[in-house]
Amino acid sequence: MNNKGFLSIDFIFSIAFILIIAIIFLSLGLNNLEVSKNINENIESRLILDNIASSINQVISSGNGYTKEISTPDNIKNKSYKITIKSKNITLDVNNKKGLSTIIPINLVDNNDIRINEKVLYNNRSYLIINKDNNINIREI
Repeated sequence: MNNKGFLSIDFIFSIAFILIIAIIFLSLGLNNLEVSKNINENIESRLILDNIASSINQVISSGNGYTKEISTPDNIKNKSYKITIKSKNITLDVNNKKGLSTIIPINLVDNNDIRINEKVLYNNRSYLIINKDNNINIREI
């Protein structure tokens, strides 16, 4: 019997099996890396939402004439986003995902003290939150 051919086939099967196992572990590792990136993006989004909600709650709770300045970051993990403030909540849209944070119910008004349904905040800007007669005005500065 010639064992040389048998060892070659056994070696090829072993290498193929090791490659399949390596590919499986590599795909699992890449999947975990993507999940980790998504978690970091979600945490950063949540921190932005909570910071803005806390600022609005502080302004409304502090009474007439109280103001607070906030700034929005340039991006979230190199992705643009949009923040929408409504009378009872704030939503942040980034990469087709939405985050929601509730706030003390407020009356939103524009610069002319006319009631509005929502205010949109954009990235990389500064805003001044103003309590004027228990109405909240958010203007870009």
